[in-house]
Amino acid sequence: MIAGNVVAAAAVAVGFAHYAREYVPLPTGAIAVALLVVLTAIVMSGVQRSIWLSKLLVAFQIGGLVLVIVLVLALLGRI
Repeated sequence: MIAGNVVAAAAVAVGFAHYAREYVPLPTGAIAVALLVVLTAIVMSGVQRSIWLSKLLVAFQIGGLVLVIVLVLALLGRI
């Protein structure tokens, strides 16, 4: 089970790195390792900080969804 989680984290990090290469001219491996190091540091800093970061990221996601909905409704002339 732990090996599966490690493989999944690596796959997500590499996927993110491929996306990030569009904006940051660094090798995919370097970006993936940097992401894993940052996330590991956050997790090791404590549960409360991890929870805070999760809440912040969820707020950004919800804000982005609300922005998209408002823009679509505005373009359709309903606002």
